[in-house]
Amino acid sequence: MKPLRRRLQRIYLRFRRFIVHNLLHADDPPHRLALGVAIGMFFAFTPLIGVQMVLVVAAAWVLRANKAVGVPLVWISNPATFVPIFYPCYLIGNAILGWPLVSRQWWAALADPPA
Repeated sequence: MKPLRRRLQRIYLRFRRFIVHNLLHADDPPHRLALGVAIGMFFAFTPLIGVQMVLVVAAAWVLRANKAVGVPLVWISNPATFVPIFYPCYLIGNAILGWPLVSRQWWAALADPPA
């Protein structure tokens, strides 16, 4: 019974070490982890839905940040969360720039073009 337990314990420790250190890079310093999170959040709020993960990996590689913590953060900006994320960004941008909001009349005129 003891040899089986030791063997399972060794397998578990090797598996854990592989997952934590090699895949997740959780042994990175806090600065690299935080930079990976910041890069992921930055690209999550950009309107580049198709290429966000590629941009996060490229920016994390250039800035020597953790790639494994940045990539999942761009998944918050999927089609289901597109409107709740980008509509407040649109409102804030218009307020900062002093531009008027796009009105419903504009959308109606776009739907019914003049003959």
